[in-house]
Amino acid sequence: MTNRATLEALIARVVEGTGPDRELDAEIHAATLYIKPIIPEAVVTRECQENGFYARHHVPGSPGGVSYWHQAPPFTGSLDAALTLVPEGWSWFVAMRHYLAPFGAAGSVWQAGQQRGIFTADAATPARALIAACLKAMMEALGE
Repeated sequence: MTNRATLEALIARVVEGTGPDRELDAEIHAATLYIKPIIPEAVVTRECQENGFYARHHVPGSPGGVSYWHQAPPFTGSLDAALTLVPEGWSWFVAMRHYLAPFGAAGSVWQAGQQRGIFTADAATPARALIAACLKAMMEALGE
């Protein structure tokens, strides 16, 4: 099951990076697979296939030990893919900031009806900034 430490480590890697990273995409996908919605007792692993990175999950106690595979979206390389991490019904914002050295983008997500972004992050690209903000929101939702 994904925990706060896992999400904190992912946030650090997202913010430190500068461009697309398919291995990181797979790790983000594996970590968030059960947060939207949260399914307890999930064991998540990552495997690399010839045609891309996949997240594999297996729920203990499932009949026959069935594993399910999901191709990881290109979160770090696509703002559209990063948008899939925004919690349902939430608002989002990304912007490029020429004065925000060494980072160039800011991202924010917040619950609908609020006046400002609760979860914000700065990163090299808009996709990475939005991913980091979403991971912060998911980390808060875990309530650990």
